[in-house]
Amino acid sequence: MKYEFSKEILAGLFFLIGIVVIVVLILSLGSKTGIAAPKYYLDVAFSDIGGLRVGAPVGVAGVGVGTVVDIGFIDSPALGDKRVKATLGILKKYKKQVDSSTIFSIKTEGLLGDKLIDIELPSYGDDYESPVKDGYVIGQDALDIKNLADDFSETTKYFIYLTKKMSTLVDNLQVTLRTSKRIMDRIEEKIIDGGLINVLMGKENRPEQ
Repeated sequence: MKYEFSKEILAGLFFLIGIVVIVVLILSLGSKTGIAAPKYYLDVAFSDIGGLRVGAPVGVAGVGVGTVVDIGFIDSPALGDKRVKATLGILKKYKKQVDSSTIFSIKTEGLLGDKLIDIELPSYGDDYESPVKDGYVIGQDALDIKNLADDFSETTKYFIYLTKKMSTLVDNLQVTLRTSKRIMDRIEEKIIDGGLINVLMGKENRPEQ
């Protein structure tokens, strides 16, 4: 009976040790990948987030610095048409770079990929203008694919119009060239026959003495 009790205690200890090891590994890996690393939070205001979702990556100059942790509505007259906020969870080790940035924009991974938030570092020598207003960072809205398609449609229509105009211009030019060729042919015939020279010298149709 005592032997079986000792086996149960040992099994329990091994189980607890296994759990502790797993927890330590998770925390260790998490601190390296950013899962358990210390973060701070920024609220970025947009007019339209264009399909941005919670969990979307946040990058500075292509470097992953955090994720979108929340999306919600805001009501602040000072922000104008900026009615949607995205809360960003930023790794504290990148705080200096993010706080010195002025452009927070929603972009697309690939042509039709998922949305992400891209933060641009200012160029050296640029005057810093804080993007913060009424407690929110003012972001640049996502590119509206529908508006882009409408603009492309209008451009296509204008291109078709120009093509038709060019076709008409070419047709007119061809008529002009054909007319010019006929005139040049007649002039050439006159030169060959000597008639043009007589006309220029006033000899054509002059009665003989």
